[in-house]
Amino acid sequence: MLDHLSDDVIWRLFRYLDIKSRIRLAAVNTAFYRLFSKWEDVLCCSIHGNGITLSGEGFIIEVDYQHSINQYKSILAPLLKRCPMIRKLAIHDERILRNVNENVLHDLMNIDELHICSNFFAQSQYDPLIESLFSFSKLYMLHIQQRYNEDKCHWNIVHERHVKQLASASLSDIKLQGVVITGSVLKLLCLKYQKTLEKLCLMGALIPSQDASTCFQAINSLDRLSYLTLAPSLYSISTSNKAFFKSYPSLKNSKTLKLVAAYVSRPDVSQLKLLLQQIFPVNVEQLILYDESYRSAYQIEQELKKFKCKVQFCRDDDIIIDSYWMNGKSELITHTLWKPPYKTNTSLPEMLPEWYCILSELMETALMSEYSCRSSSSTHTAQNISQLDECICMNHSASCNDGNQAALYSLQDTMLEDICG
Repeated sequence: MLDHLSDDVIWRLFRYLDIKSRIRLAAVNTAFYRLFSKWEDVLCCSIHGNGITLSGEGFIIEVDYQHSINQYKSILAPLLKRCPMIRKLAIHDERILRNVNENVLHDLMNIDELHICSNFFAQSQYDPLIESLFSFSKLYMLHIQQRYNEDKCHWNIVHERHVKQLASASLSDIKLQGVVITGSVLKLLCLKYQKTLEKLCLMGALIPSQDASTCFQAINSLDRLSYLTLAPSLYSISTSNKAFFKSYPSLKNSKTLKLVAAYVSRPDVSQLKLLLQQIFPVNVEQLILYDESYRSAYQIEQELKKFKCKVQFCRDDDIIIDSYWMNGKSELITHTLWKPPYKTNTSLPEMLPEWYCILSELMETALMSEYSCRSSSSTHTAQNISQLDECICMNHSASCNDGNQAALYSLQDTMLEDICG
């Protein structure tokens, strides 16, 4: 009967088959083997702790595997080899690819969206895999994300050599969270993608505060940047800013910047005004503030009408927003902040605020006891399968124009409960 069907019709039937059925059909005869040896309809691949999710236009296939990690690895390479047209790739757990030949990834030449866990950058043994992952020449989106059950770790360090390994010439969307980066690394990254980078999310990264000048100069050099989230260790709204900054950083040269997100360490209306008037360019249309004290909305209630840009407030919870192609099994946090307390350097004066500190963890010679931060934690995450904005978290924020602090955060709590439910 199948002999009477065209290849196009058979392909339409083939897309609805599970993995075992696909393999069996490909083994029927030589013609079917040629037709089905490559699964060109698979466009997305999500590799997580319990299996693999393959998906394409209008279908999702789950490959659940509850056996040993070695048996899991044995099916990974053949599956990836059969799916050369994958465009979106997510690797939720670095241990899955431990000791796997990096050549497995070489056939995936069409990857343009990559999500990987931050723990890849904790040990040098993963450097060959990072080099293979960064060799995708069509990449436009790179998201390094923290796993939901891991603490932020100072051993996850992005080095300059990693940036140099990026083969893509047109990255436009970069997210760095759960990793430590220095000013020199960010400078190199911005220099490499000066003409293409449009979205830069640093909210979940740890950046040395003393590198603020270098980092802001690097950000200012980006020609097309429209979306920026600032790492709390790089710049936060705080009453201590006057004592720390001899001269405030500036983003005035970022003429295309439309949206900025920042963390509120110690609420201060004068510092917020300074941020809007002296640091930001006039073209900024939206400011997202993460204030765990809930005080900023009340303090600036009477000032809102004077601000040219829209100011919104968000909760600083860890959030997982699961893309449809991950099929509800994402293990990577979509939105998180790397907030204080950080490990302080004992040689610094105690008068410095808690988040302005020399980060000795940036040195690879740091004590091995630091590695204890890799232990599992009970990170509170909310899961939601809707297509929300990743860093803005609009569904659990409220406009500061409401003017009533109690009503504002009551609304946020209600929305957050709805998402968690």
